[in-house]
Amino acid sequence: MNYRNIFVLLAFIVGSLCITSKAQKINDVMFRQTSKYTFNLPQLDVCLSLPKDAGFRVPIASGKSADLDIGEQTYYSFEINKDKNIFRFSLTPKDKEYIQLQIMKLPGNFKVLEYRAKVKQAPNFRGIMDPVKAKIGELYSYKLSSSSDKIFYAFTIEDGGYFYQFVVESSLFEENKAKFTDFLKSFSKKDLSIALIKYNNRLNSGYYDTKAKNRPDIDPENLFETKEGRLLSETNLDIELYNTSFWLPAETNYSMKSRKISLSDNGNTQVEIYEPDTINHTYFARYVREGLIYDFRCSSYDFRDGIAPESGGKNYIKQTINLDGAEAAFVYNGSDYSGSILISLKINNLFYYFSFMEFTYRDIKNISEIVASIKLPEYANRTAKNKPVSVENLISLKETPQLPLANFSLRKYTSLDYGIQFKLNFTDAGISMVVPGMMKNYLIRPETNLTTISDTECSLSGYPTLMGGWFGATSGPVCATLEFSKFKNPEEYLNSWYWALDSRKNTTKVIPYIKKINGKEWAIITYENSSGSNFSAYAAYVMPECTVFFLIESTNKEARDKLCNLIQLVTFNK
Repeated sequence: MNYRNIFVLLAFIVGSLCITSKAQKINDVMFRQTSKYTFNLPQLDVCLSLPKDAGFRVPIASGKSADLDIGEQTYYSFEINKDKNIFRFSLTPKDKEYIQLQIMKLPGNFKVLEYRAKVKQAPNFRGIMDPVKAKIGELYSYKLSSSSDKIFYAFTIEDGGYFYQFVVESSLFEENKAKFTDFLKSFSKKDLSIALIKYNNRLNSGYYDTKAKNRPDIDPENLFETKEGRLLSETNLDIELYNTSFWLPAETNYSMKSRKISLSDNGNTQVEIYEPDTINHTYFARYVREGLIYDFRCSSYDFRDGIAPESGGKNYIKQTINLDGAEAAFVYNGSDYSGSILISLKINNLFYYFSFMEFTYRDIKNISEIVASIKLPEYANRTAKNKPVSVENLISLKETPQLPLANFSLRKYTSLDYGIQFKLNFTDAGISMVVPGMMKNYLIRPETNLTTISDTECSLSGYPTLMGGWFGATSGPVCATLEFSKFKNPEEYLNSWYWALDSRKNTTKVIPYIKKINGKEWAIITYENSSGSNFSAYAAYVMPECTVFFLIESTNKEARDKLCNLIQLVTFNK
């Protein structure tokens, strides 16, 4: 099917208003997918929906500035030329049966009414058609004839300084009218800013230029990876991209994305990150030491409402502090014994966040030293009028008293008592759990580690990581997982849990237990909300490699206690 004459005619119609368009030889490969997908153009914030088995051709599939990422969400970014932005979309199994799209940048003096008047004056114009009501707006529609007297349908719209024109042979359109109409109607606006930032970062770094001498020799996505480990000695951690550093004590576990973590000549630990590595400057790192969780974030997004400690604690403090000479917001939520802190500030359109979660009196000295050690970028606005204040003076935590351990009443249950159930095996850890209900009713992750044995049994390989989140199965009433071991023994777990729960206004009847079951000491806590409508429990068995963890939720106490007894059915094969 030759569209050359039609685009010459369109060039005549549009030419004096904007640009000269020429027929273009585009990439010859028709990419098809076996399921429906969305074709996105990040530079233009527009997209099209394609049915299964539909194909597309792009102007250039690869090169110094072309990026094609094919999937359920397909993204194509490229250098927008004056007259070479021609795409073909095949909605039938035949590559030669397609609708063609040309995109042209409009000059500032483009006038829609003048353009439409020229359409009607064109020698091959054959009449106006009813407009197609696409999601982006109405497509101006008309008929044209080619030099061979074939009739073509044209559908056009102007948006955001660009002119979009779809052209398809009339006989093909009429044979597949529903498909082509749905395709045109799907043309819509879409926020594709994150995909565009990723493309621009790669473009600026020379990622696509295979012949460039200074091309980065590593893939920003594949080798900019999460690195986990433990600091053997105290150090100042220097995150170079953000010109930020802070002190960390010895024996701190870390999980942070970087290209390289190295010890500098001055004894600081340097974290290497390049700007192309981050999407919209979103960076997150986590540090854990004996249960104290410390997070560092930097982003162009304002996350403060999402990560600030809620004001549901018994003690709530919010004020402005001096952080390395700059004004920063300080929020504490908790009680006299336990709480969480968020410190945040904005520097040159980036938000910096330092948070400490569910800590107790024993952690306050380390937190104070970390906060006092924070060094911000030189270009930070040093406007703080008050003097630096120690965190120890901002919040007055009391030393936690001895836990009021209770005797956990253990009723002997067998797997038969829980009705329908399935078995979850953690193959590398050598642990098996039995949980009630059907396997299909649980969310199990990570999916990449999952092997389904039958409808009633599955296996997960590997171990949880510090940043990896939960690792196991979860449903409404039961969460059965492995966790990264943040604590050394059940006493440490209980001390953290108990005082964190006790600090909440809406939580009551918090009871800690240590119970030996089948030779294993379990940490258990039961609690309920103040309205008596929700009954919950935590149970954990701490091991060096990981921690076996249950979270139980129920609307009545008896059901909660029965589910809590699932720990009796855990088996250890190592």
